[in-house]
Amino acid sequence: MLTQLQDKVQLVLNQISDDSSRKWGVMEPQHMVEHLASVFEFSTGKFGVPFSGDEEKAAKGKAHFFSTAYPFPRRVPLQSQDPPSPPELKTENMEAAKELMKQSVQEFMDHYQANPDQENPHPFLNTFTYPEWLEFHVKHLDHHLMQFSVIAEPEEVV
Repeated sequence: MLTQLQDKVQLVLNQISDDSSRKWGVMEPQHMVEHLASVFEFSTGKFGVPFSGDEEKAAKGKAHFFSTAYPFPRRVPLQSQDPPSPPELKTENMEAAKELMKQSVQEFMDHYQANPDQENPHPFLNTFTYPEWLEFHVKHLDHHLMQFSVIAEPEEVV
């Protein structure tokens, strides 16, 4: 799983540019790269936001997520804006966003190398172990690589 993660990170870093066009959603390429960086940071417990949902619903969602090849719907609303809009950019350009992502991925790797048994909260699916976070990140990267046509979507998703 670690090799898959590293390969997919490289796809984002090497094949996503300011000119990449999205198939769905409101995030431009730089937004998406910054979003990925934030989720890597979040998965280390850096933001300290505890799970606050329904445990039974989370358990079902988590079981579905880890038993499905493509568990992400095309549009995942992360904010309750109508119409949806991308978050404000954190970095000055795509190159800086990619540097932020590289740092976030490295911090994720360093964190779990030092704390391999630590579990950290996911906002909707309760807590994840390091192997679960690895799988989550691989699937999350796939979702956004499909969004920007770097990899093909499975037929059942299209």
